[in-house]
Amino acid sequence: MSRGFRRALLVTAIAAPAPLAAGIASGADRAVAAPTAASTSYSCTGAPTTLFDDTNTKAVSNWGSTPTFSTKGVPYCLSQIITYHWDGGKGAAPGSIALLAPNGTTLGPFKAMGSSGQGGAPNVNWTAKVPTSPKPVVIEGTYACVDSSPATWSQDAMSGGRGFCKVIVKKALASGGGVLRCTGP
Repeated sequence: MSRGFRRALLVTAIAAPAPLAAGIASGADRAVAAPTAASTSYSCTGAPTTLFDDTNTKAVSNWGSTPTFSTKGVPYCLSQIITYHWDGGKGAAPGSIALLAPNGTTLGPFKAMGSSGQGGAPNVNWTAKVPTSPKPVVIEGTYACVDSSPATWSQDAMSGGRGFCKVIVKKALASGGGVLRCTGP
């Protein structure tokens, strides 16, 4: 297991623990984690910025595998997760998107909204806006993008067969009291 997978994960939006099933449920707007101790809360500041983006403009196929990314030890407020579902120009009915930590901590799933893409193809871009209230979802560590429709999730050789995923964040500033720490095995 890599060092990034053993890092402590900071999470602020917490619900009851639950394992990530094969494929994630549509429509649930919740963050799931196993809390261990409260210490610091965060506020989000600045303009949204792209933390991770494995998309490109080459020809795509379906059946994207799960891409991973790291925050490189910096905490961020999660704003949006975007995946791409070309599916031969048909698009796909929007489902949900989540982030998964190697210790099984799940952030989401978050309900995605569809938008059109190249040539007006419907529902090819899935955007999950992450709730910031009552507290923001703060990420720090290594995560995997998880999509509820891997059969239509676009990938190509340039992405290494990994599904196209874009993670949008804001800066997280410590403001004292209340973050639950989730630790890996």
